[in-house]
Amino acid sequence: MGRSFLLGNSGYLGNDKRGEYRSSGTTGNVSVKKHYLERRRGNFEPITHCGASTTGVLYQEDWDDFVVGDWFVQDDTLNGWDVSSESASEGTNAGLVVLNTGGAYEYDDDQNAHLWVDLFIPAEVTNLTLDFDWKCDGESTFDYGYVWITDSGDTVTATPRESAADKNKRLGGDSSVTFTSNAFRRYNDNYNASSDTNWVSEPTIRLTADTTQSGPGDSGDVGIGTYVAGEYNRFYFSFTSDGSVENNPPFGVDNIIWSYTASTAICNDPNSPKPYVE
Repeated sequence: MGRSFLLGNSGYLGNDKRGEYRSSGTTGNVSVKKHYLERRRGNFEPITHCGASTTGVLYQEDWDDFVVGDWFVQDDTLNGWDVSSESASEGTNAGLVVLNTGGAYEYDDDQNAHLWVDLFIPAEVTNLTLDFDWKCDGESTFDYGYVWITDSGDTVTATPRESAADKNKRLGGDSSVTFTSNAFRRYNDNYNASSDTNWVSEPTIRLTADTTQSGPGDSGDVGIGTYVAGEYNRFYFSFTSDGSVENNPPFGVDNIIWSYTASTAICNDPNSPKPYVE
């Protein structure tokens, strides 16, 4: 599958289905290539749909009907996130870390790549869960994926996020690695031996409201994260590798679903849960 990169730059991923897109800053033309990576231009306007239920799907992504503006990337010089049909849990596409030369589902050493979405969580939401499928071989505590949450004002570069504050915000994954290790809450075949050749489903990650957004830390309370209600929260899917062994495939994600329980009905339509204007 063809791919296009702006190396080292923050950008967005998208399946171009229009001749132009809308943002709060400018209106511009986009490429007619099916899968295109372009630099982010302006902040996309939030969209709301009012429903009548206190439970439902807040947002979901299976990459098969993908549009510009929902997801953003920070890629490294050789590796980066792209939507590809080379491998998928089900359906046609999956979000994958791939080489920028040839678009293969492979990785180089000493690389870091981040994929994220800014998700608005209404103030009425009292509980949030995250489910997704993933795949990764990687290497022990050196090459792995990780999932984390932070505020939407976070600035990310093509470097690993391994400070204590960042690790506090990691979600799910392998907690058998101690908190002092950068590989805390990793996703690779050391966490699930089947993930080197098969897509596996991550056990449901439960998130609770916490204005400090301090995360689970090393409390042993596996799978619980925190979010800030009434604000945009940034969810990352990241991959890191060190400077030696490469065991493909790298981190891939598919069938991502955020489900909610709310105190009262919120503005949401499970049939159109995108957080941005299309």
